Amino acid sequence: SPICVSVNMVGTCNYTCRKCQYHSSEIVQRKKFDVMDFDKCKIVVNKLSKDFKDLQTIYPCISGEPLLHPDMVKIVDLIRSKGIHCGFTTNASMLSRQKSRELVKAGITSLAFSLDTTDKKKYEYLQYGGDLKTVEKNILDFKNEFLKHNNYFSATINFVVSEENENEKNIFFKKWKDHGFNVSFSN
Repeated sequence: SPICVSVNMVGTCNYTCRKCQYHSSEIVQRKKFDVMDFDKCKIVVNKLSKDFKDLQTIYPCISGEPLLHPDMVKIVDLIRSKGIHCGFTTNASMLSRQKSRELVKAGITSLAFSLDTTDKKKYEYLQYGGDLKTVEKNILDFKNEFLKHNNYFSATINFVVSEENENEKNIFFKKWKDHGFNVSFSN
């Protein structure tokens, strides 16, 4: 029995990050889907929780922006109602303070954030579609909201290293580590 399962309930994204294997403007786009209907999500979660007794975590998104799913808060609540942890990776552009409250109330256990620079111009180039200042604020607001309701905090900032940003790894690491985040670098 697996302890962790990823289910792709969202197949679309509001960004076209250069590094993304799914949504980059630099690749030939494959046929993709928008979002899995909530009733189908319920069937999948119920089956997973029934069939895999050792299951500890469900990640409801693989290739898209989870917060584009209109029922993501309900999905988190459903997963948590089964006693299973739930987390996902987001670009944080849609993670308003209100959405943070809703996710925390639903029982989200962890989030990871895709963020590849501390520089506004590089951000616009690498993570096309968003605003760095808004994203950084959203990430910090989520942390504050999470800590209001939990006695721990664990979140990761995922930084994809490229020619454009490799020179700022140390500054990036210090900035987000000082804010209490884990920082992960990948190529």
